[in-house]
This record gives sequence, C-alpha cells and structure tokens, in this order.
Amino acid sequence: MFLKINEEIRSAKEKVKEKEHIEQRIKELKELLDGYEKELIEFKQKLTKEELDIKKLEGITLSNLLAVILNNKEEKLDKEKKEYIEIKIKFDQCNQKVSDVNEDLSKLGKELDRVGNANIQYKKLIKEKEEQVKSIGSEASKEKLRELENLRLDLCTSIKELKEAVLSGENLLARIDDAQDSLSSAKNWGTLDLFSDSIIVSIEKHEKIDDTQVKLNKIPYLVDKFKKELSDVTASFETISNKLEFSLITKTVDIFFDNIFTDISVLTKIEESYDEIRHLARYVDECVIDLKREKERLEDEVVNIDGKINDFIELEV
Repeated sequence: MFLKINEEIRSAKEKVKEKEHIEQRIKELKELLDGYEKELIEFKQKLTKEELDIKKLEGITLSNLLAVILNNKEEKLDKEKKEYIEIKIKFDQCNQKVSDVNEDLSKLGKELDRVGNANIQYKKLIKEKEEQVKSIGSEASKEKLRELENLRLDLCTSIKELKEAVLSGENLLARIDDAQDSLSSAKNWGTLDLFSDSIIVSIEKHEKIDDTQVKLNKIPYLVDKFKKELSDVTASFETISNKLEFSLITKTVDIFFDNIFTDISVLTKIEESYDEIRHLARYVDECVIDLKREKERLEDEVVNIDGKINDFIELEV
C-alpha cells in the first residue's frame, strides 16, 4: 500500500544524508585550505628572502669584494641558489595543493546545489505519509519498519563513502602512473647524462626533472585526500591511512655543479623517488582492492534489507 511513498521517502532521506556529508566535506576542505594558505604565505616570504640574499651576493658590495678575495663568493652563491630552489619546490607543491582544494570545493558546491532542498522534500513526504497512516498499522509495526529503513540508510551512506574512497584512490593511482612515467624518463636521461658531456642531454634531463616535479606536486594533496577518505570509512581503514605517507623528491640542483659527482647525486635521487612512488602505488592499489571488496559486501546487505522491507510492508503495514 505504501510502496511508492516509502521509496520516495527513502530516496529523500538518502539525499538528506548526502547533503550533510557534502556540507561536512566542504567544512573539512575549508579547514585544510586555511592551513595550506598559511603555509603558502610562509613559503612566499622565505622565497622573497632567498631572492634578496642571491641579489646581495650577485651585486658589487664590500662583502662581495671580501668574498672574492677569500675565494668563497661562488660557494656562497651556489648555496643560496640551492636553498632558493628547495624552497621554490615546496612553494610550488603547496600552491598546487591550494589549487586542487579550490577545485574540489567548486565541485562540492555544485553537488550541494543539486541536493539543496533535500530537507524540505523529505519533510513534505513524511507529512504526506503521516496523513495516510494515522489509522493504519500498529506502533510496533511502524517502529520495526523505521529500524529497517534506518539500517538500510546507514548501509547506503557507508557504500557512498566507500565509492568516494575508491574514486579518490583511483585518481591518486592515475597521478602516480603519470609521475612514474616521467620518473622513468628522467632516470634514463640521467643515466645518459652521466656518461655524456653533451649540453643538449643535460638540458633534456633537467626538462624531464622539471616535468616530473610538476607531476609529483599533484600527489601530496591526493595522498592527504585519500587518507581522509579512508579514515571516514571504518576504523580499520583509518589505521591503514595512518601508514600512508609520501615525500616529494628534492631536486638536486646539479645545474650549478656540472660534474660527475652531482650527476650521480641527481640520478640517485631520481631512483630513490622512483622506488618510493612504486611502493606507494602498490600500497594504494591494495587499499582500493580492499575498499571495492567491502563495498560489494555492503551492497549485498542492502539487497537483503530491501527484501526484508518489502516482505514486512506486504505482511505487516
């Protein structure tokens, strides 16, 4: 008798839950964005300071003249340039995080618009059904039906969170694959540069490293995002998320020291990063497989609950 309106109410409740979930995610992302933006300001201030330090060393001053006499000006300049580039890498990474969070906030804003009137629709349907059941069914029957519906709603909410975690993991894996390809290419050019005096080879190697750095910059935020999705699912996945870590390579700036020792250092850094990102990919892939398995298990439970609800409505309500 109430199959149609029950289905409408169920759908409305799911949208209410979805709206609450989106609002919570927006709140969390805004908090994350606030932290990233503060980091960005700090890195920007450090960059400005390092730029000034480099200009001071490059200009003609009494301290520079003394440095030249003592033969340490170039050494100081190289050190300042290294520090500048290390901070620039961190600045770019943080800037990428800010950009990615803003993009996610924009998407969530559109999703929130889609379910914006969910509460109004739900209350309207509840009022409509209330009028229909005032004189039908016992309180015990109504309570039993509410328990089944709430159980189904909880399962559907968990499934949605699992889907989001799977999507987040798959997006991370796609970025990792891109970075792996770039690292592999950079490694090949790094090996070639080790046995070559060609400026072209050296330039190509640095272009590959720069390309790799851009792709690696996209990974830390996705790791943070995936960890958050895992912690939202269950306590067991939260434990796994705490083990999920990734640190960016620091680009060894051998552009200032064109010799075999720094070439070896660059190649070593690339190989270490390649090994780290392969390990990360395996770990994320295992997590995604487990998430999909858990999602399928809960989907089977929903099918079972749907059968119980239909049987109960037919026999009791």
